[in-house]
Parts: sequence; structure tokens; C-alpha cells
Amino acid sequence: MIINIYSIISVLIYITTFFSTTYFNYNILRYVLIAIIAILLAAKMPVGTILRNLKLNILVMLFLCATLWSSFSSNYGVDRNLKLASIVFCVAFLEFVLFLEIITDKNLMLLCLKSWYKCAVIISMITDILVMTQGSVNGNYLVGTKFAVVYQHLFLLALFMIVNAGALQKSNSLKNYRVRLSFCILLIFTGFLSIHIDCMTGVIGVVLFFLFGLLVKQKTVVMTHGFVFLGVVLVSFAFMWGVPFIMGNKNIASFITNNLNRSLTLTGRTVIFEQIPRIMDGKWVLGFGYGSSYEICFKYIGFADTQNALMEWIMQVGILGTGLFCSIIYYCISKVHKTFTSYTEWVWFLAFAYTYVVLGMIEITYGMQFMGALLVLYFMSTTVDK
Repeated sequence: MIINIYSIISVLIYITTFFSTTYFNYNILRYVLIAIIAILLAAKMPVGTILRNLKLNILVMLFLCATLWSSFSSNYGVDRNLKLASIVFCVAFLEFVLFLEIITDKNLMLLCLKSWYKCAVIISMITDILVMTQGSVNGNYLVGTKFAVVYQHLFLLALFMIVNAGALQKSNSLKNYRVRLSFCILLIFTGFLSIHIDCMTGVIGVVLFFLFGLLVKQKTVVMTHGFVFLGVVLVSFAFMWGVPFIMGNKNIASFITNNLNRSLTLTGRTVIFEQIPRIMDGKWVLGFGYGSSYEICFKYIGFADTQNALMEWIMQVGILGTGLFCSIIYYCISKVHKTFTSYTEWVWFLAFAYTYVVLGMIEITYGMQFMGALLVLYFMSTTVDK
């Protein structure tokens, strides 16, 4: 009975955290599921669990408070209800963290990951069928834009590898070869799907995911260091400020225009990057409020977002909230660094996170899939550390 209850909560968490769609009124469904999850977790949450992860919980609460502060102090004429958006985000994020704490204490992490994997398989299959049969609807697919389709498949790949960690540890076994072959097929399929929906980001993401998997496996100690990961995050952020110099390199310019068949504006991204300082003038500390990016960017630039993962958070919750966001990232990776060699076959979740950091130079990737991967790695490391 306990297993069934936590499997159900895992599915509900997946829907409220990792899934979104415009095909129906998803917000109403999400509000209802968040309320149900809150009731279920309230009955399962021992105080000792919170105290055992006190440092992480303090960072999470500070980050959520900064997010609420930013949204509730916002008065920039945005049509979206930023107060409601921030409350919903904060409750869902808090539920996600608390759920991971509970299942870690009960040694049910693998059960949760398997449930998420099944959800990812079902959603990916339905998405792919609709992609092949009806294409996009007003530029969107079941899970969102073409980028969301690719991210859904990358997340599926990461979950596939993590739930098959046991088979991967049995070298030269038939199961091991089956998992590796299945992974290669899924990886290649994701690449072809990216081409089919004209998403070069997806092709790059597939290559990065594979390469980072090998790199993390070979250089575990370095790649799991908190300063290294945070350094890559900051370099990804710095990219938007160094684009003019990078595009000025003839070899890079030739590669982008001739090989990638893209313009030197990176599909308008350089235009966005140039306008960010003007938009953020006087708003750097607290930002415009959670959920404000689309309207602010569209109003002042004519584009949907900032096209840089960390800048997207700065625009919404300011340097204050983003600094706390980065503190959570650093704390999670630092914990992983101490114990990661104990489960090196689970490197693909960290490879997934690194992939999102690099893609974050020109895309919005620091969502719940990214944070979810880091938090899962953190809680896995606390299990090993016991």
C-alpha cells in the first residue's frame, strides 16, 4: 500500500513539475493536483526529515522568499498575475523538495525515478505521434515549443539511464548491452526528431549530452566539483555579453553561416542581448517578478524571452533571487562531489545538467528538469553518505 501511494504521488509530482501543455486548460489541473499533493505530503512529512536536510531547506526557503518578494513588489504593468504565478511556483517547488526528502528517508528514490521514467515514456510517445501525424498547432506541440519537445526527450534519456544503473554496473552482461543499444537508438532518434522539427538546439543538445556523459564518467572528481559546475554556469551567462567579440571571429562566423545555416544574429539573440542592459536598468536587484519575462521582453524587444538561462532568472527575480538559486546549485553539486564515485553509473543525470548549462548560453533551460536533476543527485548522495 505504501509503495502504491508513493508511486501515485510520484506521478502527480511529475505532472505538476515536469509537464506543461497548451492543448487544454493545464493550469486548473495543476492547481488541483498541487492541492492533492499538499494533503498527501502533510500526512507523510516527519519533522526529522526537514532537520536532516536543514541547510538545503534554508537555502530553498530563502530562494522562495526572494521569489515572492520580487513578485509582490512588482508594479510594472504586467497583465499576468505575478503574485499568483509566484505562489504556485513556490508551493510546487517546495512540494517537490519535500517529496524527495520523504522518499529518500524511506529508500524509495528508485521507485520514484521509475515512475517518472514511465511518465516520460508515455508523454514522449504521445508527443512523437502527434508530431508525425499533425505537426505543430500554432507553433506548439503537446509539451510546448519545439525546444520543449527536445528537452522532453533529453530528460527521458537521462531517466532511462538512471533507472537502468543496475544493468550498467554489470559489465559484459546481456542487460548491459541492451541498455547501451537502447540508449544509442533513443539518442539517434532524438537527433532525427530535432531535425524533423527544425530545432538545431536539439541536435547540439544530443551531441553535448553524449559527450558530457563520457566526460563526467572519465573526470568524475573534476566534473562534480561545485566550483567547476558553478564556473560553467557563469561562463554560460557571460556568453551573452561576449557575443559581439565571438561573432567577430571569421572562423566562428563562417561555421555558423555555412555549417549551421544560421544568421550571425543567432536567430535574433544578439539583438536581445544588446537590449538587456537598457531593460534591466534599475531592476537588477529584485527583477520584474516571477513569470514576467515573456511580457517584458515582448514589450521592449519583440521577443518572447531573454534567450539566456541565467539572465531569464535575473530578469524575473533579480540578482538577489538568482544568487540564492546559484547557491542551491552549488550546494547540491558540492554534496554530490563527496560521494559521486560510489555510483558512477548514474553520471547521466549530471551530464544532463551540464548539457542544460551549455545550452543555457542561448536558451531557457534552468527550469524544473534542470533543478530536478540536481536535487535528485543531491538526495542520492545523502543516501550514499549515510
